[in-house]
Amino acid sequence: MTGCLIKAVLKFVLCIVSDIGDVESRVITPAATSATVVVMVLLDMKVDRETVDHFRLLVVATDAGDPVRSGTLIVNVTVTDVNDNQPRFVRPATSDDTPTSGPVETRLPESASVGSAVYRVRAVDPDTGDYGRVRYRSSKTTFISF
Repeated sequence: MTGCLIKAVLKFVLCIVSDIGDVESRVITPAATSATVVVMVLLDMKVDRETVDHFRLLVVATDAGDPVRSGTLIVNVTVTDVNDNQPRFVRPATSDDTPTSGPVETRLPESASVGSAVYRVRAVDPDTGDYGRVRYRSSKTTFISF
């Protein structure tokens, strides 16, 4: 290939198309014989799926030619969930999932028949899939206070 001029990539620009915080980018320079440049994108903060479940990165590579040429790449990032939240009980009468704090008090007339509902409970978990599926069981221990 005599007479060919090979232009090298001069710089990379990284933009985030979402409000997730600062992103640090690092360009790893190749060995002299390699024609590949690897760009690593590193987050400087933990990403929480319950806050941001996806974002986009826009990567722009610019060469050293005359005229300067550039190429762009959009990277769609989906944040996968981990089981990082515990279920929390919410008051059944509210629609905004207000968590309960402390013990809940209810009244039960002594004339209630066997099988009557004492209290309806509801718990939510902001995790997704199996991590967010809430299961219920009753404790064999009953607290009685007078």
